[in-house]
Amino acid sequence: MKHLNFEAFLGDFGKLTRHRMNMSMYTGSFECACGESHWFDEHRIDIIGDGFWKVLVVCPRTGRHVTSLKIKTTFGFGFKGYESLAGAELSTEEEMVMLQTLRRLAEHA
Repeated sequence: MKHLNFEAFLGDFGKLTRHRMNMSMYTGSFECACGESHWFDEHRIDIIGDGFWKVLVVCPRTGRHVTSLKIKTTFGFGFKGYESLAGAELSTEEEMVMLQTLRRLAEHA
């Protein structure tokens, strides 16, 4: 996983859209930017938005780390797990405000 500053992380993620994917079939552990592994459960993980076969999630433990997770499948079917592409630690209050703004913008996209 690439560890980036928050601005570079957002650029690396690319286009962020409102979270619409049904994630109920994609349960498993993922490597978080905080350095720990967490269990992905769509009801317990804060999903900010979607990209192309990836999601932007917030660390359930710290709330200050974000991770870009690629959803690995076989031909679009058969969940194979998550690949953590990039992560960042939000180290300033300005970055936390930016995350909240992204969340609101993605909800209305």
